[in-house]
This record gives sequence, structure tokens and C-alpha cells, in this order.
Amino acid sequence: MRWRDAVCRYGRGNNSAVTLALSLTAALLTTGAFVPQVLRTLRTRSTNDLAWAYLVLLGTGVGLWLVYGLVRRDPALIAANGLTFAMVATITGVKASQHWHR
Repeated sequence: MRWRDAVCRYGRGNNSAVTLALSLTAALLTTGAFVPQVLRTLRTRSTNDLAWAYLVLLGTGVGLWLVYGLVRRDPALIAANGLTFAMVATITGVKASQHWHR
């Protein structure tokens, strides 16, 4: 889907560009908020403070939002949740690696 098509699809009214900009900004902020945790985890290799339940629930929820975005062909949902899912998977992989190498 082209960005122009996405803009036309959003809101289907006078506010379509505003709605797309708002959703992309929200996606950037919420996804960006997780980046420092990923960087810290990769730097310190420590995930002791992150519960398995948190990672599983967050990963499942984000994965479902990603599927929903794909079904709706929503670029903001796809981008934000695709990146967040990859970051959650990265942290989960580090935690699993620590768990298995004890």
C-alpha cells in the first residue's frame, strides 16, 4: 500500500492526513519508549527484573495488534507493532539465553 493510498484510506474525510499523522506519531512514541529497555538489556545482558509473564503477555498482545494491523492494512499499526514485537522477541531471547546458561 502506498502512503498516498493510506492517507486517503484514513478517516475517509477532511481529516485523513491529520489522522494518519496522529497515529504515526503515537506509534513512534510508544514504540520508541521501549528502545531504551532493549538497548540496556543488550548492553548489560541482564533481564532479572523482567518477569516471564510480562514478556509473554506483552509479546502476545503486541503480536495480536500486529495481526489486526495487517488485516486492516494499517501502516501505523503494522510499523509500531512489528518493531515492538521484534524488540520484545529480542529481550525474550536474551532472557531465555540467560535461563538456559545457568
